[in-house]
Amino acid sequence: MKMEIVANMELESTLEGLLVAKGFDDAIVTFGSTSVNVVVKDAELTQAKVAQILDIVTTETQYTAGEVKVIQAE
Repeated sequence: MKMEIVANMELESTLEGLLVAKGFDDAIVTFGSTSVNVVVKDAELTQAKVAQILDIVTTETQYTAGEVKVIQAE
């Protein structure tokens, strides 16, 4: 259990770094038991940007796009 938590923390950090590298000002990623929440700071969150976020998360994790919730923080 403890190793799983540590692994999730490392993956959250990696995803946050990838999102910032792709041009998002700030990003917070959290894992639930069946979903991933991604909070990004972006004044104009377009469908293309959401698709980019989903691509990053689904490539780096076992989660599907339907299990990823993208939340815009202003």
